[in-house]
Amino acid sequence: IKEETKLALHMHLKLLGCGAK
Repeated sequence: IKEETKLALHMHLKLLGCGAK
């Protein structure tokens, strides 16, 4: 996984986490 993709996935998961709460 590329550095950018990894960062993007991390941010996406973070947004999903915030949305879940």
